[in-house]
Amino acid sequence: YRNQQLQMAQDVFLNHDKIVAAVPELANMPQIDFTFLGVNLSQTPHFMFWKADDIGAAFGLWLIPVISAALGVVSMIVTKAVHMAQMMSIPVLGLIENYSYYQMTMFIMPLFSLWICFTLPAALGVYWIANSLFAMLQEVLNIPFLRSFLKKQEEAKVKRREEEKERVKREKQAQAEAKKKAAEEMRRIQM
Repeated sequence: YRNQQLQMAQDVFLNHDKIVAAVPELANMPQIDFTFLGVNLSQTPHFMFWKADDIGAAFGLWLIPVISAALGVVSMIVTKAVHMAQMMSIPVLGLIENYSYYQMTMFIMPLFSLWICFTLPAALGVYWIANSLFAMLQEVLNIPFLRSFLKKQEEAKVKRREEEKERVKREKQAQAEAKKKAAEEMRRIQM
């Protein structure tokens, strides 16, 4: 990025016909187009987009870090809600999150990503947007599987308790029978 390689790759894409006309051996060179929805993702977003020559493209670049940070917060909220529901269902695990740490992380990390997105090419922000969307989709789609897993785990726990009670009951019966036999033996010996 420091050597402007992304910008050079975009310039090669835009001027491919001129380059091939000048040097025909380069006709098979790879071409990479960094435009997405009319925005050049190889460019770095600026805080003051209204001072740019092309305000529409500059505004699109400006929106990428903002959307990325907002989706980062929403993604963390969704993840927290799913995990808290899981923790409420299984109090045996004893996993209690440190709420103040989580709250701080939930807002500091998106602010940090906002700053990073304004200092690096916009493609990174698009990547983080897609990552947040897929993470939220994954969390939401995993809820039915999580519920069925927790239900099976609870059923197995109840079954283990019942088996343990049954085992203890059999042991007590065996001990009672052993005492009864020992008492009968003592009576026979005494007789």
